[in-house]
Amino acid sequence: PVTWLLATVAAAAVVVAAAFYLRPPDAEQPIAQITGLSGSLEWTGDGGRVMGDLSVGTELPGGTIEGMTPSSWFELEFLDGSTVTISGTSTLTFSDYGQKKLHLKAGKVSANVKPQPANKPMLLYTRSAMLEVVGTQFEVQSELAATILSVNQGTVRITRLSDDKKVDVRAS
Repeated sequence: PVTWLLATVAAAAVVVAAAFYLRPPDAEQPIAQITGLSGSLEWTGDGGRVMGDLSVGTELPGGTIEGMTPSSWFELEFLDGSTVTISGTSTLTFSDYGQKKLHLKAGKVSANVKPQPANKPMLLYTRSAMLEVVGTQFEVQSELAATILSVNQGTVRITRLSDDKKVDVRAS
């Protein structure tokens, strides 16, 4: 009976350990905090949860932020100190599972990106391009068929999605 009890406890411990180590990343862990905002904004998170009453200091686990009016703006600071700001009627989806990935569906974003881990640059996607950001300051405006990039400090590698052509854009 004691051997059977010990075997059962050991098996339970293995199951608990496996569940802990094999579980998917917790989507509800905060990855960034709101550091500034103005105007009408809406955040959509996991499972379609929608929040419109955003305030400075609110921690977010990722999701999509939308500026609802031309005068709206929103600043987000990631745990590493990198900041991104959307302005106007913009839509930005953001996540960080060991590498920051942003999708600018429409509008304008500016960023001040702290140095990123080796081989894990911040990736920012628009409809027409992908930007690889290691650590720099830049602004991007996404339109239906074009991406406009202005680099203020450092270098950003931009890849045109239509033909995979890459260009390193340096601050001017």
